[in-house]
Amino acid sequence: MDFGRLKHRVTLQKSEVTNGPYGREEKWIDVGKLWAEIGSVSGKELIASGAELSSVSYKIIIRYRKDITAKHRLKYDDKIYNIEAVLPNNNRTMLTLLCEEGLEHDY
Repeated sequence: MDFGRLKHRVTLQKSEVTNGPYGREEKWIDVGKLWAEIGSVSGKELIASGAELSSVSYKIIIRYRKDITAKHRLKYDDKIYNIEAVLPNNNRTMLTLLCEEGLEHDY
């Protein structure tokens, strides 16, 4: 892997659920900054409840970390990338994150 291709500085976030004055509240907190390569894989449009929604699938490559799961998400510029799958390479030097951008997740 050419580590020079990791030119996007992304923020890794995790969800934290707390009991607030109005019930359970979910907020996303920053875990750290990572260098990544971001590439789009496909785009699709969905029609749900009469509203048009669009989403784009991305393949994001980062250096290997054992603490990343599909419950994390990445933030880059004003975009949020929800992690769908975490795929390590054979020698565990890189992770390929299959992500969706454009649709909100309910966790």
